Amino acid sequence: MPVTQTDPDDLSQLYDLALSADGTRLAYATPLIGGGAKISVLDVATGRRRDWKTATYSMVGGLSWAPDGRSLACVLNGRTLAVLDLSRPDAARAPDRQERRRRRAVRVGDPHP
Repeated sequence: MPVTQTDPDDLSQLYDLALSADGTRLAYATPLIGGGAKISVLDVATGRRRDWKTATYSMVGGLSWAPDGRSLACVLNGRTLAVLDLSRPDAARAPDRQERRRRRAVRVGDPHP
């Protein structure tokens, strides 16, 4: 299937991937040249891709879809849990550190949020 975006992904360095529960979308995380990471969601039927980029965090893993497919959870740098709201049309990047602090991010291993 062709990817319709203009910038192809280098999938030789893939951090993580996850297929949505209904099998229609594939989420994957890759590093960005120069630092940071990108989370992409690919529609497997059309090849259309939507990207979220973060310059603050260099490693993204633990991709996990919400049961309704409207959000995607991930682990940033192996210690911070983030949730991407895929239903927001204006969400073009993953949260940075300041946004994470404002939202009171839950760190993996912390007993309470």
